[in-house]
Amino acid sequence: MNDRTAGYWACRNEIIAVRLAAPHRYEPFTELFDVAQLDAIRDKYGVDLYRECYADALHEVTEAANVTTHLRAQG
Repeated sequence: MNDRTAGYWACRNEIIAVRLAAPHRYEPFTELFDVAQLDAIRDKYGVDLYRECYADALHEVTEAANVTTHLRAQG
C-alpha cells in the first residue's frame, strides 16, 4: 500500500469526505457521494487517479455501511 501514486491518499480522502450522510436506501441504485463534488475531485486529480481512488473509497464506504447495518440489526 505504500507504493500508491502521488496524490492517491489525498484524492481518496476527499472522495470519502463527500459521502452522503443518508443516501436513499430504498432505491435500486443509490448515490453514495455528492456527484457534483466527485466531478470536481476528478477534475482536480485527473481521470486515472480518480478512478483508482474512487474504487477504493467506494469499497471502504460500502464495507462500513454493511458493518453499520449489521450492528443495527443486532441491536
